[in-house]
Amino acid sequence: MVSSDFGAVRYPRRFVEEDALAARKQRRHRTTLFIVGIVAVILEVLSWFSGLVDSGAGHLAARMMFAIAVGFLGWELFVSHSKKLEIPWYDARAAAESIKTIYWRYIVQAEPFAATQPRNESEVALLRRIEDVLTGLGKSPESRTELAEQEVLDWAWAVRTSDIEHRVSFYVRERVEEQSSWYARKSDLLRVYARRASYVAISAAVLAFALSILSFWSDSAGSWSEVSFEVSVVVFGYATIRNYRRDSRVYEFTKQEIETAARHLHAQVSQSEWARLVDEIEEVFSREHVTWQASHSGEIRRPSPAGG
Repeated sequence: MVSSDFGAVRYPRRFVEEDALAARKQRRHRTTLFIVGIVAVILEVLSWFSGLVDSGAGHLAARMMFAIAVGFLGWELFVSHSKKLEIPWYDARAAAESIKTIYWRYIVQAEPFAATQPRNESEVALLRRIEDVLTGLGKSPESRTELAEQEVLDWAWAVRTSDIEHRVSFYVRERVEEQSSWYARKSDLLRVYARRASYVAISAAVLAFALSILSFWSDSAGSWSEVSFEVSVVVFGYATIRNYRRDSRVYEFTKQEIETAARHLHAQVSQSEWARLVDEIEEVFSREHVTWQASHSGEIRRPSPAGG
């Protein structure tokens, strides 16, 4: 009997690469949204400031800064549109999550990786399905040898050939509980972000309204009203694009689905029941990702969880 102490999960090389790529592209996309919002507010402030100075160095400086800000904003929007910065993020995340699902199905003897398959045949099937996922996303590898290191395949085989109670324990701990905790943390964090963004947007809108009333007696109050309104619009627009509340609810619901399905996992489960339960849980992960991808990109590009 193989020991159940398998250590940390060792993922295939291509999963690690796609996961890292998704993180980098996500940061770049969010940076663009942040820059566009900040520059939009800066433009409003510069416009107001240049109107206060009729002539001289102050007016010229404000105009130059305004022109630079407009140019920077235009360039950032052009780069974002031409390179479609969000698409590489979505595709890399789709590849990483699909590979992760395929890999977990393989190492715990779930469909479509039958327990009766010999090692060479099962590893070929695993790599072929990973390759199919990448090909479907336009990421075709040059060869299958770059998909996973031999030491990773050795580790996966050790898990795969262990007793079913060890596989159940390992899967529950490293896949179900770890992923469930991630969804819980992410849901709570997004709920906080949504609340903060709402407070800022509403406060700025209220301030803009109050200053617009004061503008009947002071011209400067009207200018600051425009700035406050711009802040409100930018923050609300950013929060809408990010859709914190929607994602928070999706993560919370997915966590509940995972925990409901996992209640049926126990050491005495048969191999057929085990395969069915793992398939059910992995489908929950897959549904969540498809929902996330469609809601962010407006389209569904779903590689099959089985890679076929």
